[in-house]
Amino acid sequence: MPNEKGRREILDIFINRRGMKVKRFDAEKKESENRDWVDLDVLARETRGYVGADLNAMVKAAARHYLERASPMLVDFEESDVTAEFMEAMEVTMEDFRKAMGELQPSCLKDVTIEVRRVNRVCGA
Repeated sequence: MPNEKGRREILDIFINRRGMKVKRFDAEKKESENRDWVDLDVLARETRGYVGADLNAMVKAAARHYLERASPMLVDFEESDVTAEFMEAMEVTMEDFRKAMGELQPSCLKDVTIEVRRVNRVCGA
């Protein structure tokens, strides 16, 4: 399971491999100007338990959310239908990634349920 630094590198690889543009966070700008900007360090920190396949799915889902937002007329589309030129022009925002994270569950975090039995003992019986 990748650590935070590894998740950051994996996200960068998947984003660059797809040719996606993201509005990169700029610490020099005022916070109000950075509302939609993507901070990969924050995403890496918030994706504890995500493995490479989860991060890949998240990047794809964020791109899908961008496509839905940018092209509301597109109803049913496949990834193969999207041209390279369109991918290069797209700018995925932090909100697109947050929506994607809301749809996915990390592979390496499991819920643990502990059942406690109540036992009554009667002494001397």
